[in-house]
Amino acid sequence: MSIGTLESEIKEVVSPVIIPQSSGLTDEEELFELNGLTQEYDIEGLGKILRADSTFDKALFLLREQGIKRPLGIRDLGFSRIKTGILSSLSLCPSFTREGFLYAKDRPVLIVPYSPLLKPEYAIAATENCRVGGYSSTIDTKLYEKAFARAELDKNKDPKKRRVLILPSRKNFLISRKENWEILEGLLKDQTEDYFKFNGDEDIYVSFVNKETVDNQNGTLMTQMFFMNVYCKSEIVGYSRDFHNNCTFRGCTKNPVAPEIKVFDTYV
Repeated sequence: MSIGTLESEIKEVVSPVIIPQSSGLTDEEELFELNGLTQEYDIEGLGKILRADSTFDKALFLLREQGIKRPLGIRDLGFSRIKTGILSSLSLCPSFTREGFLYAKDRPVLIVPYSPLLKPEYAIAATENCRVGGYSSTIDTKLYEKAFARAELDKNKDPKKRRVLILPSRKNFLISRKENWEILEGLLKDQTEDYFKFNGDEDIYVSFVNKETVDNQNGTLMTQMFFMNVYCKSEIVGYSRDFHNNCTFRGCTKNPVAPEIKVFDTYV
């Protein structure tokens, strides 16, 4: 398993334009489709949802071109699925969210509200690392330690008010009403109960990079959260390294419902 660091030279990535196979769209919709963007829904209380499909770095760039600085988080995506129903494209098509997983050798796995891979230079480097089948990491654990310090400050707070989450295991685990419920509350906030019901009261699987891969490096290994569709029981995935293929991000043209948090503060 190869793990690339982000200290190496970053090369510009040029991705092919996605061409729609069918027309019948308005001029504005056609423009969005040609640019790899699709307008999905206008959700009351949230705003217009745009879907970007391209390589990891390009999809984020497409959203930024529309003035969307960061993609939807898992809370707002869950809220949007509830509002649009189980047969909507939001529920049927999984996507990356703004959250990220941080790993360090012999340390618990962390989830941060804004992934460092959202940074343009990190996104480009991570996409290139994925082309050769690797993950991305920094040369030391400073990034992890800052996040862990924030998690320690938050650990006695109401789970819905925590910003950095410490996961209960380095192995994949299930979230149910009886086990690890506070992790789901930390992610879905005020939508936790409603989304769990929407998901059919099914346990939600959380999966991430195996510890052998993590322990084979000495820095902060970073991955992006991927939220599976409802037919995959809304699995929360933290091991994806398929950034060089077609990736989906969603963004909102208005401010998200969830409280704003500075993207790259001292803990990320």
